[in-house]
Amino acid sequence: MEAKDNSFSLEILTKIDQFYTNSFDRLLTYISWGAAVVVVIVPILYALYQKRLAKLESREIEENLKKKIEDIVKKFDEKLEYEIKEISLKSDEKESKRTAKIENNKHEFEKKILKLEGEISSLKADISKDIQYSIFWNCHAAIEFLESENHASLSIQLSLLERRLKANVINNETTVTSLKLLNDKLREYSKKMNGIYFSQSNLIEKKLKEIR
Repeated sequence: MEAKDNSFSLEILTKIDQFYTNSFDRLLTYISWGAAVVVVIVPILYALYQKRLAKLESREIEENLKKKIEDIVKKFDEKLEYEIKEISLKSDEKESKRTAKIENNKHEFEKKILKLEGEISSLKADISKDIQYSIFWNCHAAIEFLESENHASLSIQLSLLERRLKANVINNETTVTSLKLLNDKLREYSKKMNGIYFSQSNLIEKKLKEIR
């Protein structure tokens, strides 16, 4: 009976040993698989994660760089447009000043020509032996001095014309036409300049009415 009990106990111990041995082997296997996962799979997953992260960072960097380039180009375009406008304005201003200067010089030149023509007409009036033609040239000289804005010479011509009109009868159609033209210009100018030559115009008007 005792021998049977010992045999049973030994069998139980053997089974327990086998159980723990098998369990330990399985544990080692699990550990080995776990180690394999850690050593092989985890680095692969980590590499994939790093690659994905690098791709995202690269895309973000690319987008930031693209935005910065677009901002730089926009600022450059705005500055270029501003510079073009400034150059255009300065060019227009210079052209405007140049045109104004040319026009002013042209006007001054025309005035000098008219003044010279007035002096020639005045000389013709003084040397003419026919009073009708003297008055005719007085009228022309007065018109030319008026248009050249040479008021000193105009006043002299109007004074000479006044004396000649009072002392003589006008009987020449050409002279009458010149008197009418001078009268129209004196009245037109006097309306703009506070009636400066109205008295001389009235004298010519009176003489013209006598002729009619």
